[in-house]
Amino acid sequence: MDFAIELKQTVARTESTRQIDSNKFKEDADGLRDNHAIAIAEEYDVIVVGGGTTGPTAAIASARNGAKTLLVEKNGYLGGAMLGGAVCFMGFYNIYHPDCEPVQLIRGIPDELVKRLVAAGGSTGFYDEMHDPTYESKGVHWDRDVLPKVMLEMTEEAGVTVQLNTVVEDVTKEGSSITGVLLRKSSGERFYVKAKMFVDTTGVADLAYQSGAKCTQIKERQTGGMAFGLTNLDLEKAREFTQKRGAMHFLSYGKSCFEEEDHITRFGFQVEKLEEFAPYREEYCLCGGQCMVSNEKNKLNMINAVSMHFDTLDPVEVEKARIKLTQCCLKYAELYQKFVPGFEDSYIDWISPNVGIRFGRLVECEHSITLEEVNQLVVPEDSIGVYGVQDAHAWNYKIRGGWYGIPYRALVPIGVDNLLVAGEMVTSDWVVWMSTRLTGGCLIMGQAAGTAAAMAAKLGVGTRELDVQALREQLRNDNVFLG
Repeated sequence: MDFAIELKQTVARTESTRQIDSNKFKEDADGLRDNHAIAIAEEYDVIVVGGGTTGPTAAIASARNGAKTLLVEKNGYLGGAMLGGAVCFMGFYNIYHPDCEPVQLIRGIPDELVKRLVAAGGSTGFYDEMHDPTYESKGVHWDRDVLPKVMLEMTEEAGVTVQLNTVVEDVTKEGSSITGVLLRKSSGERFYVKAKMFVDTTGVADLAYQSGAKCTQIKERQTGGMAFGLTNLDLEKAREFTQKRGAMHFLSYGKSCFEEEDHITRFGFQVEKLEEFAPYREEYCLCGGQCMVSNEKNKLNMINAVSMHFDTLDPVEVEKARIKLTQCCLKYAELYQKFVPGFEDSYIDWISPNVGIRFGRLVECEHSITLEEVNQLVVPEDSIGVYGVQDAHAWNYKIRGGWYGIPYRALVPIGVDNLLVAGEMVTSDWVVWMSTRLTGGCLIMGQAAGTAAAMAAKLGVGTRELDVQALREQLRNDNVFLG
């Protein structure tokens, strides 16, 4: 018998004979799969799967709009890939110049998060990035220890139930709607939860894929990387060296979390222009262009440092990549000590516990944002937010000083009626994806998806039947900027 059908029948039997207790799981006497008992948990209005930065934003929005909300995260902390090494938010403002007015595009819950980080001593708030040829905007640095704490506080204050160290093992459906998910904790405990609406914020479309939504992969093997942090270094000395060698890529000054005066906050150079590194690039998986973020004056977070190609959806390959890249981080730190002035006395402060995966699956949605729409600064009537920052393919964009709209249709997967997706899996245009997948764009989508899910659950309608103009009005009321 198909497992989903078996689970559905078992759940039906259990619920027909027992009243679900919201405070205590009821164990199914029959059991499923290797006689492992399945607990039956209470029902929710909205279940959000994925607790990076997009997921908590979606869950908070859902709960604040009156929905009983569950947030599920595979790691033991909130923050996801951002906590693995980025330690900065980019793109809250448009890309502006002296002759172009700066406009804060990302407001609402993400802006609250920044304010909470500042209040907790984990950030100094926004600062200018005017010396960076790509990110001429405002950045936000934050402390790695403070971010997950603040995110957890905000979700719990909103009334969200948070399940950490938990993954979705299977999905039950009726027709084209998800009815519930089988969850498994790292302890091995398994329990089944039901909901009216679901939001996938996993980054790799795990829930969407399991629920039968149409998903694609642009490339079979993707690039995954690992970040690490160095401390006890002299960045000005390193700057002088890289500029003298003609290897400087970008440079930004600003305040970071614990400093009163401006100092180097972003620092990047091209490894291929430093011949000392050439013999080691392949062996140690060194990236060509180094992107570094300074969260404190004598520290540096190595973001684009080491990377390799592997199947990002294969857990075995992911684990092999994690081991390999961890070793590369250790070796790379030694190379910096040896070859770059200012790094002589540096040492490793931290190494990311996970591989950073930029791309896994894309979900085919009702609309895919195109490069033409971005360059023409199109803001559709169903936009749930606007965005205006780009990444590696900046030469293809013409959005400096402006912004484009992210339509609600881009969050609605084909094939499932009560599922929304938010984050880095919403557009099939590879160049556009290099903009939408950035943290700012993901945060916009997170609040919109959580709000829409709560509204749909309350009204008892599917994602396609939801009144989008009513959604936009609610987002405005919640301080979301719609252009």
